Amino acid sequence: MRWPTTRSTSLAAGLAALALLAGCGGDDGRVTTTGTGTGTGTGLEPIPTVTAPPPVAGPPPLRVKTELGDAQMVSFGGCWTTPGGTQVCGDPDWPSCPTTGLPDIPANPGDELTFVLPSPAATELELYTGDGSEPIPLEPADEVDWNVEVAEGPIVLRAVIPGRGDPSWAACILPLG
Repeated sequence: MRWPTTRSTSLAAGLAALALLAGCGGDDGRVTTTGTGTGTGTGLEPIPTVTAPPPVAGPPPLRVKTELGDAQMVSFGGCWTTPGGTQVCGDPDWPSCPTTGLPDIPANPGDELTFVLPSPAATELELYTGDGSEPIPLEPADEVDWNVEVAEGPIVLRAVIPGRGDPSWAACILPLG
């Protein structure tokens, strides 16, 4: 099952193409040598080092307050627009837990989690659990409380943030001891 977002881009392919183009340069095709023909010098200039631009960052991690302390959810699909106007989108497969790609949040059913959202504030919030087929609408705010309803498995929080996009964050609920 794919995550409900349908837009995606290939940022890596674009960056690779830019790096290739940046490395392409011309010379006049002449090769010169210096010295007595001992091979100690060729007169060629070294190949310039091409540095790819840094990766474009997605949304900031989402902090979650638990009864045991703070945890973080990681970016997981949707689209995010940087202040400079660059848009990064992803459409990952629905996660399974446990996995090394997602942080673990230890909690039992009934425990309260508080999601601390980045600024600017979201206008829509939906939480997905289990197989991701049924959204749980949450009231948008800077901090949103949710009582855990699942024993374990993935949770994905999707937000609509005006001017920034519709980012999502994911983590795995793991039962306490």
